[in-house]
Amino acid sequence: MLVGKVLRVLLAAVVLLLIQGCWKKPPPHNPEVTVYTVDEREVDEVLTLVGKIVADFKVDLVARVDGFLEKRAFDEGAFVRKDEMLFQIEKDQYQAAVDQAEANLAIKEAVLKNAVISYERMKYLRGKDSVSEADLDKATADKDAAVGERDAAKAMLADARVKLGYTDIKAPFDGRVGLSTYTVGNVVGPASGALALLVSLDPICVEFSVPEPEFLRNQLKAVSRGIPFEEYISNLKVGLTLSDKTEYKLNGKVYFWDNVVQSGTGTVLMRARFENPDFVLVPGQYVRGNLRRAVPLKELVMPQAAMQFALGSTFVMTVDENDTVRNKTVETGYRYQDMVVVLDGLKPGDRVVTGGIQKVREGMRVAPVQDESPQGKSPGPGKEKPEIEEVNQNQIL
Repeated sequence: MLVGKVLRVLLAAVVLLLIQGCWKKPPPHNPEVTVYTVDEREVDEVLTLVGKIVADFKVDLVARVDGFLEKRAFDEGAFVRKDEMLFQIEKDQYQAAVDQAEANLAIKEAVLKNAVISYERMKYLRGKDSVSEADLDKATADKDAAVGERDAAKAMLADARVKLGYTDIKAPFDGRVGLSTYTVGNVVGPASGALALLVSLDPICVEFSVPEPEFLRNQLKAVSRGIPFEEYISNLKVGLTLSDKTEYKLNGKVYFWDNVVQSGTGTVLMRARFENPDFVLVPGQYVRGNLRRAVPLKELVMPQAAMQFALGSTFVMTVDENDTVRNKTVETGYRYQDMVVVLDGLKPGDRVVTGGIQKVREGMRVAPVQDESPQGKSPGPGKEKPEIEEVNQNQIL
């Protein structure tokens, strides 16, 4: 009996302990969050813009004199060399004008020769006091008039030869010629318009319209680094993606940017020149240009997952040295892969929350766990730099 009573007491004690254990509140614990330590990396910034292929040189071939089109010396669409004959206008009337001008010049030179002889004679006789001063004056005037007439005849001959030369229409540069507007036998002249279009293909240019904010950002970046803007922008390396999504094999170089902002579009015109030995690039094509610096710059970066937005501003949750959450407003720049460049608001070594954001709030203590994803680790020696994400909003290809 005594043993049974003892067992019942022990059993009641155990049950009581179990009941107390079930109702006891668990000890408080800090929520676990994933953090990324903000660091500086060499990033290869890429600005992606839609561009249009334009010829470095482009000319409408026109007739500068009137006449019958006697010859077309090229195949339409062919590549032609500088000074190669393209069209020929009937020469007969212009050759006749040259012959007439040459004959007229010969007459004027003979008249001048006689006037010079008379002048020299009068000058000699005047020295002997054998003729009057008036006779010498007349001889001088005749000589000067003969010189003027000879020079006028020379000018007429030069004009006739120029017009004769205009009967041969030649290529002013290497390029590809288009369709011929007129066929042999037509009468053509300055009022006829273009006989054909000639465009250069190698090298060739691409025109980009750079948004004003982006242009200004790069200007300020050059100023902040003490680099002349001309040097900064000329160091841009330009690649092209064609309409079939393939990459053009050669890189181009920026050589021109406009001195005004286009008021209608809010953009600045920029041109880059490309070698085009295989004539892959053709004027009028649309391409996607990828502009990047030849030498990467160091930038402060963090994962895009840390970014939050409210009331038109961007902020992140950071974890301070006491593992307490603090909100910080930040200004961000361009993005690549899952990362974003931080322009203001953070410094190297700051820890930003990238996982478990929904569980925490300002002032809360947390248990931070370092982000071990590839983006969360700084690339070691020999590691590839991250590829830049295309971020321009004007992409249409």
